Amino acid sequence: VTRVASASVALQRPVDEAEVGEQIAATATITNAGPDATLVRVALRSPGFELLSGTPSAGVFSPGTGLWTIDQLAPGDSATLELTAEVLVSGTPALSARITSQSAVDPASFPAPAGADPGVQVSFTVPEPPPVQVEVPGPTVTVPGPTVTVPGPTVTVPGPTVTVPGPTVTETITVTVPPATPPPPATPAFACELPTRPNALDLAATVGQLRINQRIAIAAVRRLNAIRARLEGRPEPETPSGGERGVIRPTTAQLRINQRISEAGFTRARDIYRRLGGAGAPTLTPRAGSITFTRAGVGANQLTNIRALDMLNCINANLD
Repeated sequence: VTRVASASVALQRPVDEAEVGEQIAATATITNAGPDATLVRVALRSPGFELLSGTPSAGVFSPGTGLWTIDQLAPGDSATLELTAEVLVSGTPALSARITSQSAVDPASFPAPAGADPGVQVSFTVPEPPPVQVEVPGPTVTVPGPTVTVPGPTVTVPGPTVTVPGPTVTETITVTVPPATPPPPATPAFACELPTRPNALDLAATVGQLRINQRIAIAAVRRLNAIRARLEGRPEPETPSGGERGVIRPTTAQLRINQRISEAGFTRARDIYRRLGGAGAPTLTPRAGSITFTRAGVGANQLTNIRALDMLNCINANLD
């Protein structure tokens, strides 16, 4: 470790009057005018200031202790330390520094006596404060503008309304009023009560029962066609015979064919029944796609035919 025994510090910081709480920026510069210097330590004293931060170009600086340590500084080299400090007292505060080599203190560094070899030098420069700009309001000047004449809108004022009575004219007018047309006769109310039927029928799942169901379905279709002809003013169609004598198979497929025919007659009968004012039309369950050749399925098919005939009988009674 090389110790610079003859080192001294000359630190000058001219500062104008500063306010308490103001933050200032300063730059410390160290220059080695002697031989190689290692482990150079610069202790900063700041009475009247609080060191907030410092950024060295070489070495390490601690704002809390004010110690700036540089590992090595060659002859002729310089290092800088950018400082930020807060003014704690009013007046003209000062920053000072001294150089130590290891733990030795150079007493001549506060500041160097006249004629002494400066050796390693530390100096501070503080930037000049920016100029203060003051705005002074000038006098108020009133400049009269030219006189401008703007023509107003044209206003039209209506005159009073004058009523002049004319001569009295008497004219006889003959009005012929045609006789009143009597209102059309009221349509008689639809009066019929549907018989109460059970929700299900338990019938034998046999060919004979299927044939009975088919006969009732055909009878319902014939009665429906006759009613439609009366409502449309057409002659009643002739009733074909022998339709119920075809081959019937005891299968689910056959029962579903029968149910589709029964559903078609039921739906048309219900539409006419409701259009004529009938109330309480029954619902249709189950549908043909879900029916099976069982006692319950054969009974449901027969119940569809019977309910269609009930509505058709009511319609005939009101038409008569």
